[in-house]
Amino acid sequence: PCQFPTLGFVVDRYWEREGFEAEKFWSIQVAHIKDEGTPNEQRSEFVWGRNRLFDHHAAFVLYEMVMEDPTATVQEVRKREKRKWRP
Repeated sequence: PCQFPTLGFVVDRYWEREGFEAEKFWSIQVAHIKDEGTPNEQRSEFVWGRNRLFDHHAAFVLYEMVMEDPTATVQEVRKREKRKWRP
């Protein structure tokens, strides 16, 4: 079998990786800590669906909104069963 098409894919991928430029991004991380500093400390982390913002100004505006009114409303709760699969 001819290996030229495969070699072409490998070379294209190499040039894609060489031309990659990392882009700065910002994200919002929110957590609630109950009984902080005690043996009964409980931490809940909240996940933001958008994950990343590439616009610094937009991220800063959201940050300011959160800091002005730190009260939040839970809109949805998802519970998933965790399973450990056999290796």
